Amino acid sequence: MRAPLSWIRDFTPADAPVEQIVAALNQVGLEVEGVEEPGRDVEGVRAARILEVLPHPNADRIRLADVDHGDGTTRVVCGAPNITAGMVVPYAPVGARLPGGISLERRKIRGQVSEGMLLSPRELGLSDDHSGILELDPDTELGRDVREVLGLDDVVLDLSITPNRPDAMCIIGVAREIAAALGQPLTVPEPHAQGSGDVTSDITVVIEAPDRCTRYLGRVARVTPGESPDWMQQRLVKAGMRPISNVVDVTNYVLLERNQPLHAFDLDRLGGRGIVVRLAEAGERITTLDDVERELAPDDLLICDAERVPQAIAGIMGGATAEVSDATRTILLESAHFERMGIARSSKRLKLRSEASARFERGTDPDGVAIAAERAMELLERDDLGGAAVARDAVDDHPVHHERPRIRLRTSRV
Repeated sequence: MRAPLSWIRDFTPADAPVEQIVAALNQVGLEVEGVEEPGRDVEGVRAARILEVLPHPNADRIRLADVDHGDGTTRVVCGAPNITAGMVVPYAPVGARLPGGISLERRKIRGQVSEGMLLSPRELGLSDDHSGILELDPDTELGRDVREVLGLDDVVLDLSITPNRPDAMCIIGVAREIAAALGQPLTVPEPHAQGSGDVTSDITVVIEAPDRCTRYLGRVARVTPGESPDWMQQRLVKAGMRPISNVVDVTNYVLLERNQPLHAFDLDRLGGRGIVVRLAEAGERITTLDDVERELAPDDLLICDAERVPQAIAGIMGGATAEVSDATRTILLESAHFERMGIARSSKRLKLRSEASARFERGTDPDGVAIAAERAMELLERDDLGGAAVARDAVDDHPVHHERPRIRLRTSRV
């Protein structure tokens, strides 16, 4: 599991040297296999706005770009095809340092002097993408250190979580351990979505296999699909996930933050505007989100629509039929608790493992179902995540209640 320290610090100060934090985690049994510092080799790179793009007098495939870097203007020679006037981009002036030990110098390219260079994601060490210059948010302050803009001034802890510690498979879980080890406070705000009176969770939920699904909560939201803001994309990438869209990214964000897998269905593509949780019939098939048609066995648990058509393999992977897309306008958000051994058996038999199954098969907290859904709705309401209108109510079918164990102890012996 990859845990960015900047995300952990949302919940506990963790204001100690990285070496001390690593030692503390190792001591409590969360083995740190590696420590990454994405921006360690990037120095002196600033945000700059392209003012004008001019043709190169001696070459057809490269151009001249006049840029404002906050402390003045300069000219660089650039061969990227995507640069246009008005773009805000990473600018490496003379003297800047890049991954691979590269130090920028003034260069003459086909007779024109270049005072540094504009950078692609590959040159910043972000990815292998070298197709064009990385475009920053147009409102980025000119001259600002790109490490801050892109969240590169961070430390990412690569943790090995043992099977008996499912509680530590999330950012809050790691933060809790660090807070306890360092004697620092842990603050986890209670999520709260404002909700809209114009949207209701007018859906049905029926659980036909309560021994395999002890709780299923469904909640409706009207959404506007699009890209997630940079801050969320950066956190997902550092944690090892690929950003997809604001709706899907929010479900993954909550999974990483709180260890509760979520799934969003396109409600308009669900027959009967409802959910039936049932066991599969022998020979039933479903095409999952990875575009593979899978034959199911009677022991596999399914999430179906109200017309009993399979829409997901419970706790493992969704189906393609009700997948969220750019055309989606209303979602049904799933937050559920599944019996862990059933998920493990199906995942192994189908040779299909996901971030969700990795958590469900170790065990999740049934009392975290509603809180995680609330957190997702709170995020979806944000303006930078589409400003969704979310239902204030939810349909929460909870046929099996888990009683928390009570442990008696003498505090003097702790």
